[in-house]
Amino acid sequence: MTRISKELLVTSPGTFNYLSESAYDYTKWNLGKGIIYNAGATAVEKYIAPCFDAIRPLEESTGFAVAQVFAYNFSPTYDYLFGIENLATAVATRRVHLWKINKKDGTRSWNGFITMTLLTATAHTVRDFKIDVKNESTGTVGVSGTAVTGSGTLFATNKVAVGARIGFGSNDPTQITTWYRIATRTSDTALVLNVTAGTIASGTSYVIQEFRPIYVATNATTTNGGIHYGKGISLEDFTVTGTTIPVAVATDDQKAMYWLKDASTQTNLVAAGAAADWSTTTPTTLDFYVLDLVSAGNYKVFKYNIRAPLTVASGNSVSAFLFATGNNAFTGTGSQLANLTLATANHGPQSGIPALYFISTTRFMAAPLSAIVISSTTWITNVIAEIPTGGITTYTVTGALASIEYIDEIDSFLLMTSSIYNYLTQFVSSGIAFDSVWGRNVSALEQSTKDDGCPKQYSINAVAGIAHNRDASARTYIVKQSTTVGIAVVYVMAAGTQWGGNNYLVSPEIVTPNVLHYYRAFINSVNRVGSEALGRPVEPVKLFIRSTNITSDITSGWTEVVEDNNISGFSGASSVQFKIEFKIFGDSCIPARVLGINLSYEDNTSDSHFSLSVEKSSATSKIFAWWFDNDFGTVVPPLTVKLYDADTGGLLLTDDTVLSANGLWEKTTDGTSWAPYDTVDRGNNTTWIRYTPSSLADNVKVEAYLQQS
Repeated sequence: MTRISKELLVTSPGTFNYLSESAYDYTKWNLGKGIIYNAGATAVEKYIAPCFDAIRPLEESTGFAVAQVFAYNFSPTYDYLFGIENLATAVATRRVHLWKINKKDGTRSWNGFITMTLLTATAHTVRDFKIDVKNESTGTVGVSGTAVTGSGTLFATNKVAVGARIGFGSNDPTQITTWYRIATRTSDTALVLNVTAGTIASGTSYVIQEFRPIYVATNATTTNGGIHYGKGISLEDFTVTGTTIPVAVATDDQKAMYWLKDASTQTNLVAAGAAADWSTTTPTTLDFYVLDLVSAGNYKVFKYNIRAPLTVASGNSVSAFLFATGNNAFTGTGSQLANLTLATANHGPQSGIPALYFISTTRFMAAPLSAIVISSTTWITNVIAEIPTGGITTYTVTGALASIEYIDEIDSFLLMTSSIYNYLTQFVSSGIAFDSVWGRNVSALEQSTKDDGCPKQYSINAVAGIAHNRDASARTYIVKQSTTVGIAVVYVMAAGTQWGGNNYLVSPEIVTPNVLHYYRAFINSVNRVGSEALGRPVEPVKLFIRSTNITSDITSGWTEVVEDNNISGFSGASSVQFKIEFKIFGDSCIPARVLGINLSYEDNTSDSHFSLSVEKSSATSKIFAWWFDNDFGTVVPPLTVKLYDADTGGLLLTDDTVLSANGLWEKTTDGTSWAPYDTVDRGNNTTWIRYTPSSLADNVKVEAYLQQS
């Protein structure tokens, strides 16, 4: 047998298959959602890893800190990330950043910003922030110059706003290369564009798209709090010089900001967080929930239809409000930091049920949507107390739960704190410890002027809001609420690739012809990022192997490789394949960087411990001898000899050292004196073994192989 080592590197982009846009391909590296390829200049910079980045909002050409973010999955290649300004002064404007993020290689660009104009100039404080992406493509259109004529269209009925962008030739926004803007909405079947689009034949498909910011705020003048909702806004409005979105006056569906109130004198005063039920969307429907810290120790929920047709007076409207629950008491101190998420978890008491999840500083709570009814004071149905991973004798209770988000790919919640670590956990039952802790305050600053040897790393040195893109991106965006350079950072983390989930890295099939058994497999990876003085270790990985179902599916047949990388117990096969799962949430959150995979195995030619010896062999006497080349480190395992006809390939004879049924085994330790064979390991370089068959035909060309049995 020969010991063979195979190395499979990740340096060839043509061998990559991104599962966010293509089906599994066993001939390529399969990158799960959230995993990127970095095409660096050096060998250690060409790697596959979960995305990890730190965006510096204060360092853009128009820099301002952000307080909350929202991510939108535009296409298999791009995410759009929006960030609302971290500002609480008494002015009527709030800016919104926009970044475009490449999901394949992790690169990003800053598109610019818009400036939202709010109705009042009193001091607003953001409590949550979303973007309602509204697409309209009912019917077909024809175009003559700036006039758009629809057939079966519902421009007015479906509330298309002036300022929205429109593209022709497809209902899919990702397929549009030229966008126009709507200057006037005349009727259900007539629009006017801002510039001519030439002539486009009737019956053409189209898509109208708006990016509507939802700014949920409290106010120093309490009755000025509530929801501010923008309409008619396009990606093209985000420019490096900015576009100002005016406040609405008295007309719906304009390019403007609308203040949505629950009553003429606002009672939704102390917003704590907000959540949209994206499953309810129609052109005129989107259920939207606001958690209100109505008083110390009491939450209530306000429900809106945020896409409802609006009757507008002086820039505000009560048309979107539906109802409010009553006050429900809770334990702990209420949080007002993006403190609400809507999820259909696949675990816990609300398994399979759409529910609102939220926290106080010491409690994790849930309420099914079915319990959110008018005036109810018992809508909080499940409450669990904070118990750190391992129990209170292992970690200190933080008593500082601050914000929450659900990660659908791993069916778990992120609970952010303003303390010493965060949690990743499922919502189970009271008395059960949270699943894991992650993150540490290492006082690391993230700015362009820092030492190049200091890597990007997560640090808890400011309270953080969080947004997870649940639509095919697997990315979580964590924004640290600060206005200080180096701390005001937005982290981009592939939360959906946390090990145990459905997003991972799978290697191409590795062919192992004539394999007898495997020895070891290990990941060739970067274990530390940064300089010797400032570098940080990466988070760990798990390695899996399989030899079945390789060509048919990506999920079945996997066996975890233990930490010593020993796969000798794995049966020999014609080919194998490897899966790598990444840990995302650890101390630094720097994911491992995979450079390749190495595999060693024995084939069925000759064992690598022995070399065929022409000197000690004899064609006349039909003796086959091998020099004992290197030791086993233990007793010699049973050996098998196989003699083949070199012309036909037919097997002539097989025998082993245990039974010696078909011939004689011998051994010499001085190169001269032959004695009966034994299993003592190699002791010197004058050790040979030989085999003489009891019977072998004359005049046959023989190939002899010595193998482990």
